[in-house]
Amino acid sequence: MKIIRAIGGGNREAETLARFRDVRCKASEETLCKALTGNYRAEHVFALRHGLELYDTYQEKLRDCNQDIERVLTELNREREIPQPPVPKK
Repeated sequence: MKIIRAIGGGNREAETLARFRDVRCKASEETLCKALTGNYRAEHVFALRHGLELYDTYQEKLRDCNQDIERVLTELNREREIPQPPVPKK
């Protein structure tokens, strides 16, 4: 995501972008530099930026939903007693 956000923000330097790679990435920095060197056409960067904005919006909506679900579950379980015997295993 750091690489995508940097490209959307106007950074096109492959060496800088490659440094943003995830620690779990097995490809070397040199390999990533080669992959990130290219022609960043304006219409593609435009689509990337808008796609990223939509992604962020959906993530925010998911957080809101999760908060509402947590609130409702807490309210539903407020008056329930905690079961005394342990719950049987499957």
